[in-house]
Amino acid sequence: MSILKNSGIRSIGFLLLFLFGLAGCMGQDAVIKTEVPLKYVFAETPEDLMNNFVTAYTTRDAEGYANLLHEDFIFSFQACDVQKLGLSKDHYTRDDEVQTTRNMFSGKEYHKSSGQVVPAITEIRFEQWDQVGPWQAAEESAPSGAQRVNVECLVIMEREGATTITVQGQSTFYALPVLLEVKKGVSRMGFELLGWVDLTGPCGS
Repeated sequence: MSILKNSGIRSIGFLLLFLFGLAGCMGQDAVIKTEVPLKYVFAETPEDLMNNFVTAYTTRDAEGYANLLHEDFIFSFQACDVQKLGLSKDHYTRDDEVQTTRNMFSGKEYHKSSGQVVPAITEIRFEQWDQVGPWQAAEESAPSGAQRVNVECLVIMEREGATTITVQGQSTFYALPVLLEVKKGVSRMGFELLGWVDLTGPCGS
């Protein structure tokens, strides 16, 4: 797409999350899982869940995003990214993801423990978010009932005083049916995000 040809735009993968690491000068308080706000639909289907995912990102709603994640959620980096960047592990747990996303969505610059200052993200736009094929049963090693799908995306992240970042490519998402509380004393089956495998960016090129 032509947007990638604009000057001042840098294309990377969702490994951008790593820049907002787990130790720094802000965002250390845990996000507590609360009732899903009215701007989100009840995740009766995996498609509903992914629509809520987009809503959380575009509104930069850290608590709303945390509400979508299963307690066993895992964000997986690509093996080549782990090797190239010397990461200490190849995944984020739910707690890692919640803390990192809180930093990303804060609208404030982030000071890493190394002294690096990461510019604030001020806007997130989804230019493309297309499901690639239908949801299907996940691998046998996944929890019972888990489903998976690939999504082709083009996400634009505007940063204060810095180059705009684009994230382009595919990611694999895993959704798990769980009993969700709709209101006090009332629950129904819905979906939470169990996993996200990042396949975006120039890794391997």
